[in-house]
Amino acid sequence: IIEEETKRLNEIVTSFLRFSKPVPLHLEVSDMNKVIRETVELVRQEATENNVEVIMSLDERIPPFKFDTQQLKQALLNIIVNSLDATKAGDTIKINTEIFDSKVLVVIKDTGMGMSEEIVSEIFKPFFSTKTRGSGLGLACVERIVKDHKGNISVKSEIGKGTEFIITLPVWN
Repeated sequence: IIEEETKRLNEIVTSFLRFSKPVPLHLEVSDMNKVIRETVELVRQEATENNVEVIMSLDERIPPFKFDTQQLKQALLNIIVNSLDATKAGDTIKINTEIFDSKVLVVIKDTGMGMSEEIVSEIFKPFFSTKTRGSGLGLACVERIVKDHKGNISVKSEIGKGTEFIITLPVWN
């Protein structure tokens, strides 16, 4: 119990520090689809144990471009972990990528419990959370990372039908 609580508190402190002092972007040419595949592998076991199917449909036409691999991986992981928390056995999480007009679109959509409009309007605010565990900084960090990349993030959600995060990033060379 002490070890678990120590880990949990360490995660909260790390989140506070990461949020209060954002790390500058380390831009390098990388493969967005590869980063998504690697991120999904981090949660594959948990998804399998919870009987949640993770489906990827990745646009192979996306060229390598400059972005901060570690920060975007963290942003994607935060969203996917939230999707896992919102889903139950038999649900799915779909991750799609697409390229258009020199922009990459990353869509993460789950068939989980969904959120009300009131909650959706609050989710990117620091320290806001509907969970009993965590710091409420996960999605605030996601938004900051996306905006640091000169991108946009939006959310569509419907109670009982699921949630969709839409990230648009410019392709920098």
